[in-house]
Amino acid sequence: MTTSKIVREIVQNDYVLSFGLQNRILNLTQVARLMRPSVKSALHKDVSIDSIVMALSRMQDDMVEFAVPNKLKIDQFVIKKDLALISLQKSKKNLQKILKLKLYALQNDKFYSVSESMNEISLMIHESLVDLFESYKLDGVNFVQNNIAALMIKIPKEYLELTGMFQYFVQRLTLHSVNILEISSTYTELIFYVHEDGVSDVINLF
Repeated sequence: MTTSKIVREIVQNDYVLSFGLQNRILNLTQVARLMRPSVKSALHKDVSIDSIVMALSRMQDDMVEFAVPNKLKIDQFVIKKDLALISLQKSKKNLQKILKLKLYALQNDKFYSVSESMNEISLMIHESLVDLFESYKLDGVNFVQNNIAALMIKIPKEYLELTGMFQYFVQRLTLHSVNILEISSTYTELIFYVHEDGVSDVINLF
C-alpha cells in the first residue's frame, strides 16, 4: 500500500475533493494537511505533507480532462406541464391496478411514468388521468400533487463518464432556487419534476 494509492482512494470516495481537483480550485497543501491523519492511519506510518501534495498533483493532472465544463451541451431539453405527482404504498395489488392506468395512458397518448423503491411507488401522470387513478381506490396513497412540470434533458453519451455530471444539473437547478420534487433517469436522459411556477426560471438554464 502506497501514499499515492491511499490518496486516490480517499479522493474517489469524496465528490467534493474530486470536483475540486478536476477544476483546479483546491489548495493542495491545505488538502494534504487535512488528509494526512487518514493517510497515516491507513499506512500505519508517518507521511510527509509533500508526498501527499505530490500524489494529489498527479491525480489532478489526470482528472482535469474529465472535468465537467462550466456549461454542458445537451442534445435536447423538453418541458412538459400539467402533470401530477403521486406517491403510494408499494404492493402487488397496487402494481396490478396501475398497469390499467398505464395502458389507458398509452392508448390516449398521455404522459405516464413510474418508479419504484423498496416500499413506495411514485407515479408521474398527466393531470387528466388523476380522476381515473382515484377511481381505482388504491391503498396507501401518500399524496397527490398537481401543477407539476417535467424537465426532460437528453445528454450526449460522451458526458456519461464525467465525474459530477449528475450533480452539475442538480446544482444548476438548486442555485436558481428550483425545488426538485422527484428525479428519474435512463441511460442518456434525466427527468426532474418541479413545481410549474418554477419553470420560467429554467427555460434558458440549459
